[in-house]
Amino acid sequence: MFLTPHRHALVKLLEAATVRVDTQGRFRNAKTIRHTSLMLRFLYEPDIRPHELAVIGGTSSKMLEDYYLGHLTAELVQDRLTQKTLESL
Repeated sequence: MFLTPHRHALVKLLEAATVRVDTQGRFRNAKTIRHTSLMLRFLYEPDIRPHELAVIGGTSSKMLEDYYLGHLTAELVQDRLTQKTLESL
């Protein structure tokens, strides 16, 4: 169906946007973008529940906890909860 694998198109897109390599010299790919998008969605959408995020990401809540949300710091979660509280006032 496609002449080239989707990975090649993604690499070209990242290079065109000059974001192929992060500030620490690591290459970005579909996996890293997926991880980042799930983390940002969790952090910046205060009302989203882990189960909803799992459905959106096509994974399980356990997988989210183990591989995506497991390394969140208490400070990040506290900021998220504080923001949610302030918005409800």
